[in-house]
Amino acid sequence: MKNILKTLWNILEVVIIIYVIFLTSCILFRNKFGFTQFGNYTISPIDGTTAKYVENTKSGDLLIVKSSNDIVQGDRIYYYATVNDRYVIRTGIVEKVQKDDYNSLYTIETLVSGDKKTKLNVAQTRTLGKYANALSSVGSIMNFLVTRIGFLLFVLLPILLVFVYQIYEFIIVLNYEKNGDTPKIKNTGKSETTEELKDEKPMVEEKKDDVDVL
Repeated sequence: MKNILKTLWNILEVVIIIYVIFLTSCILFRNKFGFTQFGNYTISPIDGTTAKYVENTKSGDLLIVKSSNDIVQGDRIYYYATVNDRYVIRTGIVEKVQKDDYNSLYTIETLVSGDKKTKLNVAQTRTLGKYANALSSVGSIMNFLVTRIGFLLFVLLPILLVFVYQIYEFIIVLNYEKNGDTPKIKNTGKSETTEELKDEKPMVEEKKDDVDVL
């Protein structure tokens, strides 16, 4: 039973470490628009306001968009828009593509406010891509975990417990090794044998002279 609990705890430790590294990376790996980006993938939680302007999503989802350069007319693209001096993600249908040697410009039809559709020009530098997936309810969890309270309780505290337990195990191992070496030193017999040899007196055979009695 003890071995089973030990194995389960080791597995839990690995899960906690991976989970903490991932969440910390989500905070550190932000692009210039303020969104988490790992290589070609950009991830963003969807709230009630964003869901209205991003097709096929709902509040609480986690949106994952893969960057792509093969955007053509008729594609639905994801792009960065500015709302109240901050960047948000929006979607739109590409109606026209203009390209030159350095950049591409997409003319899209999208919702800007309310239910009214408007045509906008979006530069390639502000385009996330056209391939996306939404993970249900993961966005709400992630939004909470990156808050101060969520990060403290569910990121710092778990990794602190793992750290303290590792220190505890290290101390136990040190004590075990220390106690384990003591009897070995005593049982070597080197010092005891030396003392015994010092105390032993050499045995001398006494020879008696044979005297002939006449």
